Amino acid sequence: MIDTAIIIAGGEGKRMQESGIATLKPLVIVNGKPLICYIIDSLIACNIKNIIIIEPWNRSIRQKIKNIYADKKLIFINALKEKKMFYNLMLVRKYIQNRFILADADIIVTPQVMQEFINNDQDCFGTIAIVKKPTIQNNHYLQIENDKIKAFDKQAKKGFHGGFLYTFDPEFISYVEESIVQDDLSFTSLVTNLAKQVDILPNYVDNIWDVDCYEDIVKTEQLLQKTRAI
Repeated sequence: MIDTAIIIAGGEGKRMQESGIATLKPLVIVNGKPLICYIIDSLIACNIKNIIIIEPWNRSIRQKIKNIYADKKLIFINALKEKKMFYNLMLVRKYIQNRFILADADIIVTPQVMQEFINNDQDCFGTIAIVKKPTIQNNHYLQIENDKIKAFDKQAKKGFHGGFLYTFDPEFISYVEESIVQDDLSFTSLVTNLAKQVDILPNYVDNIWDVDCYEDIVKTEQLLQKTRAI
C-alpha cells in the first residue's frame, strides 16, 4: 500500500524565469490556484497520508502552502542550497519505510488520473507514468521493450511520453546514495541504469503534463477551461 509521496519543489525554475515570471514556479497561478496545489490536491483526494514537500532552500513557499492547507499535515523539507535533487532526496530517507510516490511539483494531474496511477501500480521495483498521446507534448521519452522500461531520455524523439510521476520501493534511495558517491547526478541516467538491474514498468494513465514556462501556462489554462478537468 502506498501512503507516502515526495514532491520535488526545490528547483530554480529557470525556464519560468526566462519567460519573465519572477514567482517561484510552485506558486505560479494556473487557472486560479498555485501550480503545486494540483499535485497536492490529487494526493489528498487519493488518501495519501504522508505528503513530503522538498521546498526551495530559502523556505519561501512553506507558509503560503500551509495557509492553503491549514487543516492538513504536510511535511516540509528544506532543500540544500545549490545542491542537485539527489542530495535533497537523502534528506527524506527517514520518512521512506514503504513503497512511495515521487512527483515533480510542476505537473498537472487530476485526482482521477492520480487514482488510476495508484491503482495501476504493480509488484515490481518501480513504475513510471506513461502517456501515449499527451495533451501537451513534453520532452521526456521512455524506451519500452517487452512492456518494460529500458531507458529514459529527455532528448529522444521516439517512444512514449512519460516521467514526472513515479512509484518506487524504498531501496530506490540507496541507489540514489550510490549515484552521489559515483558523482553521477543525472536522474535519467539513474533510471536507465536501474532498468538494467530491476523491473521498472510503464504505468499507463490518461494524461499528465508539466508546466515549465509561460507558453505552458497558457496552453494549460485553455485545456483546463475547455475540459473542466479540474
